[in-house]
Amino acid sequence: ILGIISSFSTFASGALFGMVGARISMRLRIAVFKNILRQDLSFFDREYHSTGELTERLANDAQDVKAAVDQRLANAIQGIISLSSGILVAFLFNWKMAGIGVAICTVLIILQIIILRVVEALNVASFIMLTVASYLPEYLRARISANLMFQMKDQKPLIDNLSETGIHQPLKGNIRLENVYFAYPMLHQNVLRNFSMSATFGQKIALVGSSGCGKSTIIKLLERFYDVTRGVLFIDDRDIRSYNIRYLRSNIALVDQEPTLFNLSIRDNIAYGLDNMSQDQIESAAKLANIHDFIISLPQGYDTIVGSKGSQLSGGQKQRIAIARAIIRNPKILILDEATSALDSENEKMVQDALEAARRGRTCIVIAHRLKTVQNADLIIVLKDGRVVECGNHTQLLAEKGVYYCFVEKQNLL
Repeated sequence: ILGIISSFSTFASGALFGMVGARISMRLRIAVFKNILRQDLSFFDREYHSTGELTERLANDAQDVKAAVDQRLANAIQGIISLSSGILVAFLFNWKMAGIGVAICTVLIILQIIILRVVEALNVASFIMLTVASYLPEYLRARISANLMFQMKDQKPLIDNLSETGIHQPLKGNIRLENVYFAYPMLHQNVLRNFSMSATFGQKIALVGSSGCGKSTIIKLLERFYDVTRGVLFIDDRDIRSYNIRYLRSNIALVDQEPTLFNLSIRDNIAYGLDNMSQDQIESAAKLANIHDFIISLPQGYDTIVGSKGSQLSGGQKQRIAIARAIIRNPKILILDEATSALDSENEKMVQDALEAARRGRTCIVIAHRLKTVQNADLIIVLKDGRVVECGNHTQLLAEKGVYYCFVEKQNLL
């Protein structure tokens, strides 16, 4: 009977410790992952915070913690308790003999470690110590892994993406950058140098320049993925840092060169991230984006699954769905980052018409290499090495025959 009870208790302890290890590992993974989502972009710029490194941390380090909480931990705890209890009882009955026994066991254990071989006929005390020693490497690995994961769990972001602080004042869409300097944390070299610009509600502002001049960096600052190194960025005459981060971003929409679509229906892609969007609202946005007629021509209409990354759609169709997704949010600031650069001439015309409809009634910031898409901009800002070298509308800049004129000439647009 005692044997059966002993076997059952051993099995039960192993199973329970396995469950405990799995739960600890899962809770630690979730806590670390939640904190990763809070981090700003500078966190991911670090080499040791790459996608591979973070995935390995969540997978392997959590697994090391789980592996340490198993039957060996139960055996180690049982061994420590048994050894401690045995020594205590021995000293209570005969402290002289107990002292001799402990001394002998200590010598045997030391010899065992030195010669690195199993000595037969070891007494129970040395066997128990071996059980504990066999668990030591797992314990040390788990301790190191747990320490690394707790460090990541407690990492404080420079810009907290989930912060509840900050104001929720209705935005108009006025933008002003004054004497802005910015360097990416890992580069320590200014990408923007004494950059200034302003845009009032309803204006279309174009940012033009060669690759690496700082155009995309300005967009990242507007969406507050980073904070300026020096200078000030105002939205409606308030420091951008005074706004609640999620509220600020909910008033800004981005249409990128390569739109991100999910393996969901067209309806879900347009209303992605928004709750309680009616079919009328979705269709209204699709009409403004010049994609409604195409959608209703499909057998499943708005319920059509677009495939992974929109693989079932053409580039122009994906772009117009992305425009509809931007429109339905009714942003005060619309950012177009090379939105037509990857399209052929036919699709570019359709998308450009959709973009012109989308920008009405809101401030629009455009980045473009194809200069024919920005000729109607209210203001064209030409950048070079992070500085403004020219500023004006299309006609004014052509008259100056400077950097912008050279860009236009190279694209045969004169």
